[in-house]
Amino acid sequence: DPTELWGIFRIQAEEAWDIFDEDGNGVIDGEEKKPGQDVIVAIVDNGIDVNHEDLRDNLWDSNFNADRSSFHGTHTAGTVAATGNNELGVVGVSWGASLMPMDRIEGEKIVEAADLGADIISNSWGFDDISRTIEDAVDYATSVGAVVVTSAGNRNIDVYAHTPSMIENTISVANFDYFDHKARSSNWGSKIDVAAPGDYIISTTPGNQYGFAGGTSMAAPHVSGA
Repeated sequence: DPTELWGIFRIQAEEAWDIFDEDGNGVIDGEEKKPGQDVIVAIVDNGIDVNHEDLRDNLWDSNFNADRSSFHGTHTAGTVAATGNNELGVVGVSWGASLMPMDRIEGEKIVEAADLGADIISNSWGFDDISRTIEDAVDYATSVGAVVVTSAGNRNIDVYAHTPSMIENTISVANFDYFDHKARSSNWGSKIDVAAPGDYIISTTPGNQYGFAGGTSMAAPHVSGA
């Protein structure tokens, strides 16, 4: 439904999918692949529901951090890479990508994701302070080739007061609403790299459910998927 999945359509993801056939296969670099195939996206959060009907086929490792699940992590994961063409629920931006669920929100998990080979490290979390530990973790991850995406925060303040989105080597994502206006709560400032849909976003939730959520936490996964 283009109305419910308005974020996916607003970033014109379906135009990128046009190179793929009805079975979701397209030729990329001379090989037949699905959207996002061979790309590993780490979800740094408090775990995801690895048994969810719309996520389980796109897991990097179905046994990795499988004992911890959260609404927030499961929701962001679905926006990145909920499975496409399966006649279930929703679809992610890169619905052939592999999801690597991290089970805690901390700099150590950014480093771990990078060491395990994550191409994209998605961070829909933060706090209003400076952390040298997290800055070092981001710098390490980017030094080994990972792209670190961060949510800008939801206090309507300058993003330079918010970690990790204030860190230079991150892609800091603000939130706009259905009418393409900055969301009231979204942080702002010169460190914002891009804005994405983040208001009333439907995605996967634990227990094979689907639900709506909003904020820069929901905007950042659109960028991580893209």
